[in-house]
Amino acid sequence: MIDNFIEKDIIRRVKITYVLYECRPVKIGELAENMNASFNTIKKDCQKIASKLEDDIVSYSISRSELSFHFKQDTSCYELVRKLYADSPFLKVCYRYLLGKNNYTAISEEEFISVTKVFNFLNCQIKLDKSSILT
Repeated sequence: MIDNFIEKDIIRRVKITYVLYECRPVKIGELAENMNASFNTIKKDCQKIASKLEDDIVSYSISRSELSFHFKQDTSCYELVRKLYADSPFLKVCYRYLLGKNNYTAISEEEFISVTKVFNFLNCQIKLDKSSILT
């Protein structure tokens, strides 16, 4: 359910990382089709994954049609995904909310996002809280 609130690009990068962690090499076209994204979007996402996870990657290759990532053996997929989720503004706002920090302006300034976006994120968080109480 929380996947409905996290940014689509973050979710897509996480899914790509799962695929890259499990199998190598991967055809960009097939990945794009399975993710319902464009070829160029997948390539850009992989470049961002390579940049974000550079300390955990032994080597990688992004060619015209294929991707190949080789991660360090002592790095779990969970650790990689956790690092990708750390870029989510929604999760950052949720974290602050759970710490009891619900000043819209302060969160906006600290996370460099608009007050409106913080307001919307916190409204989503409140809806999540209410739905978890009901289930």
